[in-house]
Amino acid sequence: MRPSSAPSSKHSRSNWPWLGCRSRLAGLLTLVHRRVQDPPRFLRPGHPAYYCPVERAQRRTHHPRQPDPRPPCPRPPSRTVTPEFTADVETHLKTVVAQGPAQRTAAARGLWSSLLDNKEEPTTAQLAQVLAHVQSPELRDRLLADMPGLDLPMELVLFGESDAAPDWDRIDTAEALLRQLYSVAAPKHAAAPLTVLGCIAWWKGKGSFASDLMDLARSFDPDYRLARLMSQMLGCGLVAGWATNKTQAYRTL
Repeated sequence: MRPSSAPSSKHSRSNWPWLGCRSRLAGLLTLVHRRVQDPPRFLRPGHPAYYCPVERAQRRTHHPRQPDPRPPCPRPPSRTVTPEFTADVETHLKTVVAQGPAQRTAAARGLWSSLLDNKEEPTTAQLAQVLAHVQSPELRDRLLADMPGLDLPMELVLFGESDAAPDWDRIDTAEALLRQLYSVAAPKHAAAPLTVLGCIAWWKGKGSFASDLMDLARSFDPDYRLARLMSQMLGCGLVAGWATNKTQAYRTL
C-alpha cells in the first residue's frame, strides 16, 4: 500500500504563493518611493518634457462655442381655434366640393395670388377660404406650385428643381400666411398647412425643422399622404435642389 503524503504545512509556499515574491515586492516599493522623493530630471518642473495634467488643465484656454449666425427656426405659432371659424371653413369646403374642377381651381389660385402679391393682412373670411382650399390635395398641390412664382410642374417645384431662382419674398409671404392658417385651424384641418410649411422649410435647407413639422402634421392626421412622403424623403437625407445652389438658395443660409 502506497503511503499517503504528509499534510502540507500552514505556511508552505503552495498555500501562500506570494511569499516567494516578498523580496521583489519590497524592492519595487523601495524604487517607487525613491522615484517619488527624487524623481528623474524629465519629471521635474521646468524640463521640456515635464507633464502635469493639473497644470496643463489650468493653462488651457477655453474657447466658447460660437453662436450660430443663422436665425433660429421659427416655432409653430400658438393656436386659437374658434367654433365660428371652423364652421366657416366647413361652409367653404361644401362650396369647393359643389364647384367644378376648373371653377374651384381658378377661384383658389386667384385668391392665393392676390394675397401673396398684395402682401395685405388677410381677413378672417379669406383665411377660411384658403384653409378650405388647401384641404383638397388637388388645390393644395396647385397652390404649392404657384408659391415660388415659377411656371413649372408640381414635381419640379416640390423637389426645388428649376433653372431660375424662386421668389423667396413671395415664399416668405406664403409662409406667414400658412402660419396664420395653422394658428386658427381645427385639428382636422391642421395637417395641410403644416405639411406645406414643412415643404417651405425643406426648400430653405432646414431639414430638421421640416421633419418636425411633418411629424406634427402626422400627429393630427397619421394618414396624411404628403406628410408621409415628405417624411420618407427627409429620412433618406434628400436635400432640395434650391438649397444646394448658391445662386438659388435662401438668403439666410
